[in-house]
Amino acid sequence: MASVLAILILGGGSAMAQSQDTAPASCSLSNIAGSYAFTASGSISPSTDTPFAAVGVLNIDANGNASGSDTANGLGVAVARTFRGTITVNSDCSGTVSLNFVGAPFDGLAVANLVFEDGRKGIRGVQIVPVGPVVTLSARRK
Repeated sequence: MASVLAILILGGGSAMAQSQDTAPASCSLSNIAGSYAFTASGSISPSTDTPFAAVGVLNIDANGNASGSDTANGLGVAVARTFRGTITVNSDCSGTVSLNFVGAPFDGLAVANLVFEDGRKGIRGVQIVPVGPVVTLSARRK
């Protein structure tokens, strides 16, 4: 249910932002490239409602490569992590990022669906892989 709510909120926010602009923004890898400061929060396990949070920097290049670092906290354990992966973006400013995190115990693959907003200055996202955790992302271009 929380994932459905997050998708509805993200979708509604994107539509509102576009309706206020005179022309909808178009996205490409070249115009989203840059560094973004982000926060992520949610629950590691919906069945136990274990909180999770992270703050860090996401770097995107014009070839669809993504990398960065963050500090994640879950179960009362704070961990510095690095990550690398790929990003795709559609002309309607929706996209997907796939990242491999290094930093036990919160390492492994994570995939999120994204929406670029506010003239490509911001990103909102919701994690879709792995199944189970419910984590949302908010980022601003540095």
